[in-house]
Amino acid sequence: AISPQGARGLMQLMPATARRWGVQNPFEPQQAIGGAARYLQFLGERFTWRVDLMLAAYNAGESAVDAYRVGRSIRVGSKIINPMQRRTDGVPPYRETRAYVSTGMALLRSSAPFHFTKNSKALPAAINTAAPTAPRRQSIFYATSEIAADDTRTVLSQPRSIAY
Repeated sequence: AISPQGARGLMQLMPATARRWGVQNPFEPQQAIGGAARYLQFLGERFTWRVDLMLAAYNAGESAVDAYRVGRSIRVGSKIINPMQRRTDGVPPYRETRAYVSTGMALLRSSAPFHFTKNSKALPAAINTAAPTAPRRQSIFYATSEIAADDTRTVLSQPRSIAY
């Protein structure tokens, strides 16, 4: 898939973003997911794990989030972001981006077994503060080589679809 803006592949990475995160072929799922995961890790650290800002940056770009967070115009190439120097909560006032963030936050809230707010330290804190009533999930690691006999992790040699 290629978006009207030029985002490509499964994770809809823009060509410059794909290059930045080492994705040579955004249509190859393993590369695309790996690149998107590295990018999201970076966005999490940059925006102190505020998922709303991470989603906004993934959709509209880091520069747009920065421009609207501080209320300044930023020139990116020949494009001026936030020419009116509007200040928002950091999420750009673009209809598509607002819908993307809203949908992402709703999906996260509906699937998360913990209390979640946009201002919490979203992912790391949420993972460590699961509700006591939530079922315990077992982590599964994928490996291509032999694992030591004393390793207690569950290991599968090939990725498989897993349902809880």
